[in-house]
Amino acid sequence: PEDELTADFLEGMQLRTPSGSYVPLAELVSVERRAGFSTVRRENGLRLISVTGDISEDDPARAQEIIEALEGDILPRIASELQVEWRLSGLSEQEDTFLKEARLGLILTMTGIYLVLAWVFSSWTRPLVVMAIIPFGLVGTIYGHHQWGVPMSIFTIVGLIGMSGIIINDSIVLVTTVDDYA
Repeated sequence: PEDELTADFLEGMQLRTPSGSYVPLAELVSVERRAGFSTVRRENGLRLISVTGDISEDDPARAQEIIEALEGDILPRIASELQVEWRLSGLSEQEDTFLKEARLGLILTMTGIYLVLAWVFSSWTRPLVVMAIIPFGLVGTIYGHHQWGVPMSIFTIVGLIGMSGIIINDSIVLVTTVDDYA
């Protein structure tokens, strides 16, 4: 219908709640109007439409639940019905890229630290003793986040990498002190 061709129809659009009643979309979300350009964007020869939204991270469990519902049900259903492709991007995409790069960086860093320790201690097993304490620090961090109800984030990952270096340093001091008294 003609009245559905304007953006105003979104405010009156009825959505069904889990209890079965219908509520206007305007009661659930805030609509922001902005002037924009009317262009057709393309990526790799395909028309591209961006739909943006902001999920409040005040309740991380609810935010994760919404993301899982989007990825697991809503977006795949829309894609199959309308023959479109979708992807979550923005901060989510940046976090995924960061985590992949951080994982590679952590592996390379730990390998480098192991090799340096093997050279310093002139042993292949002593660095394993020094590095065996790292998982305890990781478990403590995860437990602390859980106890305080704080979600794991990019800053947590950066902190874990830094904390691993501190733990290794303390372990080196411990091993050399034990060697001095042995």
